[in-house]
Amino acid sequence: MKKIFVIFALIAAIALPSHAQDYTRERIIALCDKVLNTPYGSKDYKDTKAAYTTLIRWAAETDEIKIEIGPWIPLEGLGNEDGAAILGAYLAAEIKYLLVHKQKDSSLESAQATLRETLGYYRSANGNIKASKLLKDLDKMSEDELNSYVAQKFNANRSDDEQ
Repeated sequence: MKKIFVIFALIAAIALPSHAQDYTRERIIALCDKVLNTPYGSKDYKDTKAAYTTLIRWAAETDEIKIEIGPWIPLEGLGNEDGAAILGAYLAAEIKYLLVHKQKDSSLESAQATLRETLGYYRSANGNIKASKLLKDLDKMSEDELNSYVAQKFNANRSDDEQ
């Protein structure tokens, strides 16, 4: 999963000449909202690719935040395009959460809130994202079940990183 993020960051670094310091928090939050509020597969979705690319580049260049990519992001079983849509929504939601809550690093709380936001994005796609079994299962979970799932994956990921 970290490889996907690195690839996106490299593509963004080549595609856009701007620098992270050129963007205000408000502008980055607005770009996050654009990505999250434009349903995947809609006629306006193509316009969000530039916003998404800007967000990836900004996240790779900035020292304001540090995003943790982990196994709680439901990419398992998704095709490349559907996986990219879910990852894009997740990253936009995480960036927004961290900036709005004035946090520097991803946390369990940000991962839980961000996954809830990502599932909302999945629902807004109205079937344009061909969901995996995992994505469907997560979408059916209550908030407590979802929080427990993320906590288990988040803590396991932290334990793996320490080893």
